[in-house]
Amino acid sequence: MDKPVFRMSESGKCARALSAKYLSYEPTPAPKWLETSANEGKWHEDRIIALLEEQGLILIARQEELILDFPSFNLIGHIDGKVIEANLPVELVRLLEIKSMSQFEFDRWMRGDFKEFPQYASQITCYMEATGLDECLYIVKNRNSGFEDRRVLTEKPMHMTEVIAHLTDVTNHILGNQLVPGDFDPQSLECQRCEYKHLCIPEPKELTPIEEAGLSAAAADWRRGRQLISEGEELVNKAREVFEAHTRATNVLKWQHSGLAIQLIHTKRESYEKKELLKLFTLEQLEPALKITEYDQLRINDLETDND
Repeated sequence: MDKPVFRMSESGKCARALSAKYLSYEPTPAPKWLETSANEGKWHEDRIIALLEEQGLILIARQEELILDFPSFNLIGHIDGKVIEANLPVELVRLLEIKSMSQFEFDRWMRGDFKEFPQYASQITCYMEATGLDECLYIVKNRNSGFEDRRVLTEKPMHMTEVIAHLTDVTNHILGNQLVPGDFDPQSLECQRCEYKHLCIPEPKELTPIEEAGLSAAAADWRRGRQLISEGEELVNKAREVFEAHTRATNVLKWQHSGLAIQLIHTKRESYEKKELLKLFTLEQLEPALKITEYDQLRINDLETDND
């Protein structure tokens, strides 16, 4: 069997999903927004590169192919390019990496950078390893506002040994014709968006026709119910905005209309932040005030919903 060839952009992907891909398991169809997002990303990348050139940076090696050869697998990738300021020595060249994100994704990036995007950390680590460059101009653009977070990375965001260990484990399972063990985490965006998540969530076996009909009807009711809740909340919020605007404009804080009693109330809620308390007290000192409530909760995540 030939050595697996992994793309550097996927090097940080879930080990189970990677093994499923290279063992030729059937993925679920890609969501509609994925192609649109990729096309938008290409457009924003071209715009940013044009702007960099206007600002006096020289772009070289755009889409240069990189290869890293290891005993049990190979890595291949294509960089956005390398940049150097005009009139500076060529040895001061930097790797260039450009990302564009929706508002939601950009907020995640600004909140946790590579901790929120471990796949990006692995990708740029591979690029820096393959090029031998010590610095990278890393640009993340908010597609909604146009704001750019520009930073110069002066070291790899993770150790290359971590990437090698991760992919070696995947390779060993592929050679053994086995999926890497793993569980679906409904709170993980990577799991929610994974094209192989159906391999991590077992379906009930040998359903009777009555059970099949009952569960299918319940699934339809759940989706319809969620849609009605969403529509209802939107209507209520719109009405609330109108009522509040009228209340503040007239300064009549208590009134009624069409059988609805409307009142604007100023409320105050007090709470203590745990991280601030821990600056003053130890966990042992806080323990007498700790209240633990245990309960069972049925979580339902719609795997057919696009998660952009």
